[in-house]
Amino acid sequence: MLSKWIGDNPALRREWQLLRRPPEAGDGLRASAGWLGLAALFALYGGSAWWLSQPDLAPWPARAFLLTVSLGYLLLISLILPGRAVAFMARERGQERWQELLLTSLEPSQIVAAKLLPAFYPAPWLLGLVLPVLLMAAHAGRVTPDRFLILLLILAATGLTIAAFGLWAAVRFRNPRSAMALAYLLTGASCWGTLAWYAPFYVRGENLWWYLSPAWHAALLSLAASTSSPLALPLLPEWSWFLLGNLGLTGLFFWLLTRRLARVESRGEG
Repeated sequence: MLSKWIGDNPALRREWQLLRRPPEAGDGLRASAGWLGLAALFALYGGSAWWLSQPDLAPWPARAFLLTVSLGYLLLISLILPGRAVAFMARERGQERWQELLLTSLEPSQIVAAKLLPAFYPAPWLLGLVLPVLLMAAHAGRVTPDRFLILLLILAATGLTIAAFGLWAAVRFRNPRSAMALAYLLTGASCWGTLAWYAPFYVRGENLWWYLSPAWHAALLSLAASTSSPLALPLLPEWSWFLLGNLGLTGLFFWLLTRRLARVESRGEG
């Protein structure tokens, strides 16, 4: 199944070729933004290395910095991925490449995979850029390797689910504004909505509150003591419920997209 979606998928190969295409000549603004971003990134590396290497630095400030960088990454992908997926689909429809794909012999699941993975692409790219800072902060904060790897899994899984939200909204609504509003609403509710709700749930206790938001899990893995779950008889650690929930949501939206494309192809619509 995965080989059909990734390895033997001509639509996905075409998308990667488009992503690797160099920018057009004369795009000076994009080049300037790239150089400024590179300078800011090296400044972040240098400043983080200098501060985190101070001999009198306690572990807790370093852990707080680890949480800050993790939340900054989650905020960035929450802002970038939904809009990118919607704009991506709007451009596809405008250039009639979407209609061409629907007329090919590709299976609907292959088309969905060819659109989902490029929509998700900025998330692992950004995670790779901030990974040195995360590693330095985790080392200075004396975070155990298993907790750090779990944190990376939380951050990576969140990006895939957000990309699925955005792609589903873009396919579901032809109007880009409606699709973008729905994509950001779903992303905000899933990633950040739990931060503005019922105040007693801010205290770790026996409820499902901790399974909903990646921000809470990033805070727990960065700052809190290691435990299985706030529940009395946990079946699995709380972070595993979050990962299973993200996997289920991504699978649900993948299935919804595949089903919708199958109906569209049967009716001959774009």
